[in-house]
Amino acid sequence: MQTRVLTHTSVSEAIIELSYRCQSDAILLGASRENLLSQVLKGNVPLEIAQQTDITVILLRQVEEPEASS
Repeated sequence: MQTRVLTHTSVSEAIIELSYRCQSDAILLGASRENLLSQVLKGNVPLEIAQQTDITVILLRQVEEPEASS
């Protein structure tokens, strides 16, 4: 495993650029917990990536444990 540092004006474009450089078969992304307004203002990175590449994009999200009833 390697660590790489990229500087780019766009997060989604940086991820796409790196995936092509590394000849990636898939891009794994963690799902955001931001609300809809935040996504509209900041952009939806997973959606931007999926729309701009032909590489498989897999979105992962944390499973929330149900609260125990008292």
